[in-house]
Amino acid sequence: MYAAFRQILPKQVWLKPLPKFFVNQQTRILTQQPEHIKLPPTPKPCCLAGCTNCVWVEYAHKIADLLNGCDEKAQEIVLNKVPDPVLRSFLKVELKSIQQQREREHFDD
Repeated sequence: MYAAFRQILPKQVWLKPLPKFFVNQQTRILTQQPEHIKLPPTPKPCCLAGCTNCVWVEYAHKIADLLNGCDEKAQEIVLNKVPDPVLRSFLKVELKSIQQQREREHFDD
């Protein structure tokens, strides 16, 4: 460990386990089945033009909000609902890009 970190935080902080309520909450969110969550209705048909504000991208954002920010699960739900393979691959790239952007913003804060 770097000396700067040792000066900022005592060793006990680094070795403390996460609080049990936090672990239970995260486990519940990650294992929560989509059937238990009331999903919004499927969006109107997509124009297939590759818009950045695609109706399916907006739908994925709504589902991620319902799942407390779990982008991976929202992405899985949306991709399973999209019938067109070309649109599915576009959405996979677009949603991954949005997820990486959110992670960078969260890391910068």
